[in-house]
This record gives sequence, structure tokens and C-alpha cells, in this order.
Amino acid sequence: EFKKNVAGAPSVDFMQGQVPGELSSFNFRNVENMGFVTFSLFGRHFNNDDKCQATLDLLQQFRNYLQYHIKCAKSALHTSMRNRVELLLQVLNRAKQELPSEKKTMSGKTFKRK
Repeated sequence: EFKKNVAGAPSVDFMQGQVPGELSSFNFRNVENMGFVTFSLFGRHFNNDDKCQATLDLLQQFRNYLQYHIKCAKSALHTSMRNRVELLLQVLNRAKQELPSEKKTMSGKTFKRK
């Protein structure tokens, strides 16, 4: 797991496929398809009213923050896939052979294909 230490920030853990110890008493179904985010908060995050309010605001906004970044990543992926498809279509269009519009029969007569 990747962990980064930032002074004053709570530690955040993400677990997929296993339930955190705090939630083990609940009966979850399909745990292998679930992910859990755990925040470890300490007394310094609630020292005074301003810090307490800021901490609670950030925790409440985390879901929206995460969904926004997931949508942005999805959008970037779709954009790169569309660009790749356009590039491949250009390559295919360049590789097309132009068929002659006039054909000759065995006797030497010509006709145009429709």
C-alpha cells in the first residue's frame, strides 16, 4: 500500500474485498466487490471549534470530491479512446484503394460501374 505522511492530515486507508474491523459486526454481501475508506482522526483534529468544523466539512465533502475525480478520470479515458479511434480510422481511410470507375469487357468495350 502507498502511504504518504503529511503533517496534520489524518491517515486514510482504502481496503477492497475485506471489511474493516469497526464494521465486522455488520453482515455485508458481495464484499469482494466493495471498497472501504477509513479515516483515522485524532484529538488534534478537534482541538477547537474551527478545526472541528473544518474537519467535519472535509469529511462530508469527501464523497463528492471522490465522485468528481472518478468522473474526470472516466471522461479523460473516453476522450483518449475517441482520439485513438479517430487516428485508426484515418489510417484505414488512407489505406483504401480507389477502384477504377471504368471497366473494359473482353471485346474492348468500356462501361461505368454505378
